[in-house]
This record gives sequence, C-alpha cells and structure tokens, in this order.
Amino acid sequence: MPRLHSSYRNVMEPLAAMEVERQIRDLPPERAGRIDRNDVLVRTLNRLPPLYATTAAGWNWHRQKVRDSLGEEIRCATAKAIREASDRDGNEARSREDSQAALSDLKQLLGCQNLSWPDVVAVISETLDKTAEGKIARHPSNNARLRRSLSALGDR
Repeated sequence: MPRLHSSYRNVMEPLAAMEVERQIRDLPPERAGRIDRNDVLVRTLNRLPPLYATTAAGWNWHRQKVRDSLGEEIRCATAKAIREASDRDGNEARSREDSQAALSDLKQLLGCQNLSWPDVVAVISETLDKTAEGKIARHPSNNARLRRSLSALGDR
C-alpha cells in the first residue's frame, strides 16, 4: 500500500478559528470566559464543508473562494456553535445544582449526613429493607420532599 504524506491542510480551520476568536472577543467578558474555544471551533468546523489544499496555490485559491462565498456561512456556523456551547455550559451547571439539591434532600430524608451519590442505592436499599422489617417507621411528611428530589433526578 502506498504511503500517504500529510502535506495537506483544511483551509477552513484557520478561517473558522479567526471567526471564533472574533465573535468570542465581542461577548461580555464573564460569558466569554466560560466558553471552551476548542469546543466552539469543532462545532463550527462540523457545520462547514472541508476545503483541503496540497499546494500554496491551492491554499490561496480556496482561501479566496471561502472569503468570497462562504464568509456568511462561517459567521452563522460560529454564532450557532457559541450558542450551543453556552447552552451546554448552563445546562451542566443547572444539572450540578439540581443534583446537589436532590442529594441534600436525600441526606435529610434518610438521616445520613455523609451520604454521597455512589452510596445512594445501598443506603436506600438498606432503608427499604429496615422499613419492610418494621425497624423504621414511615413518615408521610417526608414523602413530598422525596418525590421532588427523585423527580429532579428523573428529569435528566
């Protein structure tokens, strides 16, 4: 099998990278600081056609073609990628907050202040067994809180 040489480059990569930097630079600093630039660049490139060149002439021709006809497409793809990356970061933060709130409710409900997520199944299983054996009385006032906690976990 012939050996391939890696003397080719995607013209879109540096152009998309410049657009990502330009658009992130225009964002408020607190928002820009939370955005993963590599994630945005990859999301942008995945929306654009690859344009590979093996020579300097091919590189210059593709680069001009991109500037003339695909500039708006690069801008739109980058804006969409930034929105997606921002939404993902916000959703992850909310998920962490919901997860911690649910764990806090479970700690209180189960009376186990050092409870952690890896221990939840074992502790709940043990609690259910003790309840079935009559060793733990059921407290109806805690049922609503438990349903809210479990509902928050189920929304993921």
